[in-house]
Amino acid sequence: MSPRLRAEVFASVFLLFVLALAGCGPGARAKALRSTLRSVDAARAAFVIWDDKMQAKIVDEATSLDEGRAKLAAHRAKRDDLVAAFEAAYRMLAAAIAEPDDDRGAAVVMAVASLWTAYEKITGAAPIPGAAE
Repeated sequence: MSPRLRAEVFASVFLLFVLALAGCGPGARAKALRSTLRSVDAARAAFVIWDDKMQAKIVDEATSLDEGRAKLAAHRAKRDDLVAAFEAAYRMLAAAIAEPDDDRGAAVVMAVASLWTAYEKITGAAPIPGAAE
């Protein structure tokens, strides 16, 4: 799937989530939250696979122990924003699920949007729900 098509598909899924939270009853809200949690889980699984491959590549291409350590440290520092974004998204989703009467929809949307932005920034690909590669 091309990067443009991936982005369009993901934007559509994200828009459906926003609409479900904004205009539907508790059943639709719960379903939207579950779907979003699955999407975040799929993105996390894809990131773990990607990150493992990147770290292995860094180690394989290092010409010395010091170079390998330095490049791994740089890679890990670069991914810190994404790890923090995953943590924030999971916290917002947990709060929204734990308090079904509380309107945390906007906070969930913002946390997930930040996660997708950080994901694309570090991996160069848009996360697609259910598409852990």
